[in-house]
Amino acid sequence: MKISRTETSPNFRGVLNNKYTLKGLETISDHGATFNQAASFLGAALLRPAAISLTPDFVDDENKNYAKANSIASGVAKLAIAELFILPLEIGMKQVEKEPEKFLKKETIDKLKGGASSINKSKDFKFLAQCFKLGGNLVSAIPKSMLTIAMIPFLNDIFKNKEKLPINFNSKKEGNAKNPPVQKYEINPVFSPVRNSISFKGNEKIAKGIGKIIDIESVQNFAKKHSDNAHNISRDMTNVTDAVLTGTFALSVKKSSKIDEERKNPLIYNTVISTAISIVGGSALDSLVQKGSKGFIEKFKKANENNPKLSKYIEGINILRPTVIFAFIYYGLLPYFSTIMADNIDKKTKTDKNA
Repeated sequence: MKISRTETSPNFRGVLNNKYTLKGLETISDHGATFNQAASFLGAALLRPAAISLTPDFVDDENKNYAKANSIASGVAKLAIAELFILPLEIGMKQVEKEPEKFLKKETIDKLKGGASSINKSKDFKFLAQCFKLGGNLVSAIPKSMLTIAMIPFLNDIFKNKEKLPINFNSKKEGNAKNPPVQKYEINPVFSPVRNSISFKGNEKIAKGIGKIIDIESVQNFAKKHSDNAHNISRDMTNVTDAVLTGTFALSVKKSSKIDEERKNPLIYNTVISTAISIVGGSALDSLVQKGSKGFIEKFKKANENNPKLSKYIEGINILRPTVIFAFIYYGLLPYFSTIMADNIDKKTKTDKNA
């Protein structure tokens, strides 16, 4: 008997509707921007510095240090800003989703609802919800850049001078052979402003603000025009955010008095090359993966066809896919090549200038 391509074996079906898989996808859907920033932090703090360290010896060590400092600083900045800007937006939007009648006008609900049984099943409303949840990345691009620039000199000093690590190992002189001195640790004051984490709870002010924006007719028209492309919203928002972030970063580096003049251009070259290739290559790869995964999506839908949260799980997949692809390219693959390219461009520019 011939088996249909969309049929799912019992074993694979168990993976597709596993409660942990579904809960993970729902969480990603509700907190897409936060998930994106968490993935960026891990890539920036671990993958990218490791890739930069693997570059050949002919690459200037100081340029390597600045590139690694930039990577870690951007990761920390993204995670910190996520807590300050993005989480409140995500929580506020979730409140609107839970109680649309409370935060949206009746005519807004009727217009966005279309032929769906409820507004939360409307593709137009779901598209706007993801725009708000992911939009925090774009809104916070400039603060991220400023925070990154502020941390680069400090982190670069750490790479050059190991004794300047954020933890000082200061031992007291007290003690003797029988009672050796106890090693004590102090955290440098530079970390004191962010020592205590800040937690946010969604409140009605944020939800009401989001509701007022959705009530604007032009916003509703925008959703109706672009909601068919909702499966690409995470990728497109990431691309726009990265472009804005890179442009802001480049201008800030040029103006910074804390970064050595000789290191500014290689740092800018490295960032611009990485972003440009990541946007072009990542988008192309994401489109290929998206086409190739259509069969998987159909199997997933079939395995969860009676689940009322199916649309949320699909949103989660559409956020997870480009996030993993871009993280692999931007943090794992590109840094090795972009660091070499930036160093070569800088050396050639200096040679031509002195010729």
